Amino acid sequence: MSILRLGTAFVLCVAMTTVASAQRRRPNGMEQYFGGSSDFYQPPAYHGNPLYDGRFTFARIKYRGYDHMSPEGPGWSHDYPDAEENFSKILRDITAIRPFVEAGPIVGSALVAMDDPAVFKYPVSYMSEPGGWMPNDKEIAAFRS
Repeated sequence: MSILRLGTAFVLCVAMTTVASAQRRRPNGMEQYFGGSSDFYQPPAYHGNPLYDGRFTFARIKYRGYDHMSPEGPGWSHDYPDAEENFSKILRDITAIRPFVEAGPIVGSALVAMDDPAVFKYPVSYMSEPGGWMPNDKEIAAFRS
């Protein structure tokens, strides 16, 4: 009977270790882009946010969480900065709006967290793959605002 219990305990320990290590593993070799649980993923093409000058600037909502991971990073960063750059160029070409498109290495948009007060500077913001967002209380309160 004690050998059965020992065997069962061993199997449970191995199973729990496997599940825990699978949850920490990052797919697609993206480990170098991850910090602690309060850090955000930083896309390789990110060179800072444009200085706010009152012009229309596309804003992308970034969030903690790595569901929907691909070689482009977590779900919120898919097609960054290409989507913003293309949208802004089209907006510039077919309207009288003169949006921010590019300034040196900074291209396309501002990346802002939902709980960042700067989010209110941008009348249009975009969130990609919101199913990967697990908001905390501060983000929920900001989203309601």
